[in-house]
Amino acid sequence: MLGLYKKFGDRWFLEETFPALLKWNRWWARHRDLDGYLVWGSDGQNPPGNLDDASRGTGPGAILESGLDNSPMYDGTVYDPGTHLLEFADVGLMSLYIADCNALAEIADTLERRDEARELRARSAHYGIKLESMWSPSAEIFLNKDLHTGQLSYRLSPTNFYHCFRIRPPLPRRKP
Repeated sequence: MLGLYKKFGDRWFLEETFPALLKWNRWWARHRDLDGYLVWGSDGQNPPGNLDDASRGTGPGAILESGLDNSPMYDGTVYDPGTHLLEFADVGLMSLYIADCNALAEIADTLERRDEARELRARSAHYGIKLESMWSPSAEIFLNKDLHTGQLSYRLSPTNFYHCFRIRPPLPRRKP
């Protein structure tokens, strides 16, 4: 949305889409946060449901949520059926979420929604600190983290490089 706005300048588009995007952003922090990290999950009761899908509410269902269904990086990960969460912090998910928070904060600034902008920047900073804790000095790369064991995972995938796509928060605008 932000890119379209920057290209075409249609403020109405931001006004129409921002509430739904903010709601989706908040959903992730409420439903996929484990110890301050974002993780994949599978809530068996979330509609809409596919009655033919036996993976809902299971570990394989949480892995499917990632879109990387057959990735070996999820082999041996622990799924908690009580929380419906995969106990595995993913560099890609964290990075994309931080980018989402930062882009939405910039949209909120444009729409003069200061409270939402502050909220989004706070979430970006929180998850940014957690993402920084996933840096491996010895491997010189961000690594996923097994939250069940506390160990970093050396199984690599393209998502280990998603941190490069984080949008850094812009500097505060000065009033003329």
